[in-house]
Amino acid sequence: MLSRKDERRGLKDIHILLLVVVALLSVYLLTAKQGPTEADKSLLRTCGEWYSSAHTRRDTLLADNRTPQPRLQPGRAYSCGQLFGYH
Repeated sequence: MLSRKDERRGLKDIHILLLVVVALLSVYLLTAKQGPTEADKSLLRTCGEWYSSAHTRRDTLLADNRTPQPRLQPGRAYSCGQLFGYH
C-alpha cells in the first residue's frame, strides 16, 4: 500500500506528463502547415478557369462534375463541385 506522500508524488508526475503532452500538442498545432498546398491551388485554379468559361447553367453543371487533374489527387478524386463545396 502506498503512503499519502507517494500517492501525491504519483499524481504530481501524472499532472506534469499531461502538461508536457498538452504543451507539445499546442506547439505542433501552432507550427503545423496551414492553408492550401500548391496542388490544391492548382486544382482550384483549374476549376476556376472552367467556371469562368461557363456561360450557361448547362456549362456550369458540366464544370461541377468534371474532375481536375485526377492524377494529382491520390485516393479519391474530387470533382470541381466537391472542391468548391457545391455538392
